[in-house]
Amino acid sequence: MLLFAIVISSAFAGCTKEGDTVTLGVKVDGWGKDSKITIDDNRTPQWSQGDGVWINNAHDYTITADANSVQINGVTRASDGQYYAVFPSDIVPEQGAVSDGSVPVQLPRCQTFVREGNSQKVGVPMMAHADNSTVLNFKNLCSLVKVTVHNGTGANMTLDSITITASTTKLCGATSARILNNNAVLEPIANGGENTVSLVFGSDEQIQAEDDGEYYISLPEFGADEVAIIVFANGNRYFPVLKSSVYLEHNSIAKDTLAIDALLEIKESFAVTRTKNVRFSKGNLQYSRRGSHAVNVGTDPAPGTWRFAEHQYDFIGSGNSAIYDSDDMGWFDLFGWGTSGWNSGAGYYMPTSTDDNAAYYAVGGSFSNSLTGSYANADWGVYNAISNGGNQPGQWRTLSKNEWNYLLTGRTCCTDNRRYTKNVTINSCTGIIIYPNSYTMPNVNMSTTGAITCSLAQWAILEAGGCVFLPPTGRRQRNSSSISPSTGYYWTTTPVSSQAYVYYVMLGDDSNPGVVNSPIYPRGQGMAVRLVQNIN
Repeated sequence: MLLFAIVISSAFAGCTKEGDTVTLGVKVDGWGKDSKITIDDNRTPQWSQGDGVWINNAHDYTITADANSVQINGVTRASDGQYYAVFPSDIVPEQGAVSDGSVPVQLPRCQTFVREGNSQKVGVPMMAHADNSTVLNFKNLCSLVKVTVHNGTGANMTLDSITITASTTKLCGATSARILNNNAVLEPIANGGENTVSLVFGSDEQIQAEDDGEYYISLPEFGADEVAIIVFANGNRYFPVLKSSVYLEHNSIAKDTLAIDALLEIKESFAVTRTKNVRFSKGNLQYSRRGSHAVNVGTDPAPGTWRFAEHQYDFIGSGNSAIYDSDDMGWFDLFGWGTSGWNSGAGYYMPTSTDDNAAYYAVGGSFSNSLTGSYANADWGVYNAISNGGNQPGQWRTLSKNEWNYLLTGRTCCTDNRRYTKNVTINSCTGIIIYPNSYTMPNVNMSTTGAITCSLAQWAILEAGGCVFLPPTGRRQRNSSSISPSTGYYWTTTPVSSQAYVYYVMLGDDSNPGVVNSPIYPRGQGMAVRLVQNIN
């Protein structure tokens, strides 16, 4: 790998006595508030006036730069002469402290793009340690990856973001940094770190037709891993690329440019009747008692918060026990039927309802009423504002029995008549992938038959193409806290006429997914909800 070691030379100020403060000189090996140094046309790093630096447990230090020097003024004097510094300051938690020479840091999931003339400001996390010295010599903690975007669309393209997803490597999240053998090193990112990092643009970053744009993203070093690179532009996604083996050295720019030809626009669309198409929400519906939200009736907010799961493969499982404790502010995602929180005339209509008597869940007091028409507000997506789904009521809805049936078995607009692949494991979660209309499987080296394991990078490619994944949510068994594993249960809006039970979608490891009904699973069962939006 190509290793750059560029040093900014400055006339460093000496250690100045100012009561209990000192002035420290600054330099950097390689690249590097807001959190960025400038990479000019020659890839030469430049500090910016006011860049924020964390030093010895304090966040309020800034760079002073002029033609002759780069320094930090008014630094609290360390009694032992030890100065630990991290740049940018905002990657260190507010309560961060040095422990045995190690500093806690949080690598960002979202990096912000800034252009200054023909140069761009790039987030390059760095660390320095000065032991009885007047100079902080910053060392790079990460690698700098160059992504080249070729605009082959034939028209100008406004960039929204670029994302990189690794199959196994955690690219952002909590870790710690230290200086070791005169190098800055990161500990492995802790559990809970994310495999995806995004570079987010403003509204004015454009690539001309048939032109290239070069952009830099900071990533931790890792051994050979599979990564997906996806361009979001013009409000749409563009067909991504999969790199099967990427190796990032510490303190380097990747030798091989991660290039993508932004050519094929992706628009997810799923036919649910011969004339109606929908798009799916980003994940299953979840609810917590904390906070409040707007609703479709009246002006007063309703208690609690609704959201979509962060990932399509996320489900809460045994954590649904939170529904039984009125003081538990945790999230749950298995609901009795028609429990949007709207008083439909049913005995129970709140998302926290757990009674197993089906009669209490009769919308409008009748087993024959569906979650449509006069009773549409009993549909979770119609009545409630979803915090990360537009945060306005009336934007989402639940599919009916007939719509689910058409989606799974009736569509004729799918390439090779492929509607879904079952028994797919993503992130240790086995469910089904549903393909959009007229979908062509990209070259991601993944089978569509038998038991399949889909890596996170492969899934990033499929998801960017509009694919939907339904995880095996289990079900809450009436008023019991036990959750049945390995099977997914999803409500429809359609009751079994004059019966105590309702049509739902069931998917398992081996059986084909389908719409079923069962008198042993009445309306009081806790099942999952996956919402959709109509596409005009």
